Amino acid sequence: MKIVTFFTDKYERFACTLVDSATKFGYEVVEERIEETGDWQCNTDKKALIVNKHLVEGKPFIITDADSEIVAPIDFSFFDGCDFSARLKGGVEMLSGTMYFKPSPAVYQMVGNWIYRNSVDRTRLEQQHLHEAYKESNVDFKEMPSKYCAIFDERPPVPDPCVLHYQASRAYRRKLNAGRV
Repeated sequence: MKIVTFFTDKYERFACTLVDSATKFGYEVVEERIEETGDWQCNTDKKALIVNKHLVEGKPFIITDADSEIVAPIDFSFFDGCDFSARLKGGVEMLSGTMYFKPSPAVYQMVGNWIYRNSVDRTRLEQQHLHEAYKESNVDFKEMPSKYCAIFDERPPVPDPCVLHYQASRAYRRKLNAGRV
């Protein structure tokens, strides 16, 4: 199964770490370089467009943020029987750092709704729009274990993480939106 990531030039070094870590486990990574828009939210909103592009290929895939690292093998069989998987932090907050998608009519509709929501409402994050699109969909969903979308400084720490997210956007978003990048 392929792993997709996307990044701007500023994130290229993180993407290299991701690719190196995935290669150690024999995973194929498809890298999508995007143009820097000058606005962190506009950059992240492109995630839905990248997902849509890869859905059209007709094969399941995982998308993970460029500032993540694969630190243990992924059990891809976990995703059998579902069309979409994402972590629900605390059971309520959908995280889009690592997600699984399998092409289906319901997934195409959900992703189309996600793209639309990102384009018309700039007051919310793309992962919030995704969560709303998911709630309005009838996709076969399986909640992703936290080990596939673990945050490096999360408390309590996620035991035995497979995909670790370093949250480079915390500092980068502040700089970019302040015009200091």
